[in-house]
Amino acid sequence: MAATATYQNYADKVAAALAAYAAQTHKATHLQYGAAIAAQTGRVLHAALDQTHDAGALVLIGYTMEGGRDQAMALRAAVAVELFHAILGLQASGDAEDQAAARAAESAAQILLANLEVDAEINRRAVSIMNRTLLLQAHARTFQKTTPKAPQIAEWKALERAVNPLHVGMVLAGADCHATDGITPFATHLGLALIATDQVAANHYQAARRALAAITHPWPQLMLQLLSDFLDRRVLH
Repeated sequence: MAATATYQNYADKVAAALAAYAAQTHKATHLQYGAAIAAQTGRVLHAALDQTHDAGALVLIGYTMEGGRDQAMALRAAVAVELFHAILGLQASGDAEDQAAARAAESAAQILLANLEVDAEINRRAVSIMNRTLLLQAHARTFQKTTPKAPQIAEWKALERAVNPLHVGMVLAGADCHATDGITPFATHLGLALIATDQVAANHYQAARRALAAITHPWPQLMLQLLSDFLDRRVLH
């Protein structure tokens, strides 16, 4: 990794990969299924293109931290995780057409993630991580209706925003549980900072800084600096 790499470099790679995927998918969907299905698919694709690309960038960062070399495969994984993030946003909306589009797109994203060119056991772990996150997001939506102040809601949202993308990237590069556990305290506070505002976000920013400084796992220093750059750019913007 070049010494000048920044969060924005990774986000830009994800944006370009998403744009290419969206163009190809829209064309193929229109040809195979017609205009109505293409329009439905377009709802998810537009949502994915319009969002910040934190999730995909973190997939790439996690993959690179663990020495992953297949950048083309990692980009496909980043696109899949970005699609899941967009799908969750549409699932949370009150719009019936958005929710229908999200249900269809979730199957497509699952296919994309399940067919990455990696060892079968590694792929199983990545798919399992992603599905556990989707399950907890469904629980969060239920809690939001019945127990809106439940602390689990923020924890599960933070999991989807930062912990899950980093873990997916790391696991695809062959990381074990010791490595993913080592990044979890930082990633959790990063995720909480991304979904919070004002003083709560500031508190989680400081906690993420402390967690980053306390890391003892032998990741390259440049990668830890990149996580620091991510934290500053996305929380102190």
